Amino acid sequence: MKALLQHLLVQTIYAPAQAARLIAGLKLPPEAGWMALALAGVFNTLVYFANMAMVDLPVDFWIPVIRSPLVYLILSLSFTTVMVFCLYWVGRVQGGRAELSLLVTLVAWLLAVQSLADLLFLVLLVFVPMLASLFSMAAGLYGLWIFLNFVQIAHGFPGKGQAVVTILLALIGLMTGLTLFISAIGVTSMGIS
Repeated sequence: MKALLQHLLVQTIYAPAQAARLIAGLKLPPEAGWMALALAGVFNTLVYFANMAMVDLPVDFWIPVIRSPLVYLILSLSFTTVMVFCLYWVGRVQGGRAELSLLVTLVAWLLAVQSLADLLFLVLLVFVPMLASLFSMAAGLYGLWIFLNFVQIAHGFPGKGQAVVTILLALIGLMTGLTLFISAIGVTSMGIS
């Protein structure tokens, strides 16, 4: 299992489309994908709070910061799950043929890889702070490329264009749904009304 994960990590970095095909070839049951997503979410939460412990932000920081691990985990997994469903339905509308369980597994793997990149960012932040921000930006941009490849392979799109449209429309759907949800529960820009 360790060798498979190492091979998959290397493939994800050097040949993301091949990594997506390899994950698809595993034919994991739906429960395994959802459990992997939950585990990746927990790992991501641990890395996020390790980052919070190392970077001391002021209490009145201009970006809202989630300071509760449980709240972060619930929000992170909720948004990720909604994004998976958006990718599934938007891709299907465009003629894609991804199975929901495959998308869950691919997103779980991508979340785990992103968490590893965040962990490497923390190490760089301690030992080579000037490289840390460059690495973070490069990892974020390359993560988008990996995500694009994963969506293309999962849906069986012939080119990257449909995958780009799928991701953009899924993000719009996610933001629209989030806005409606927040409006429905009464949260305003000044707080809870």
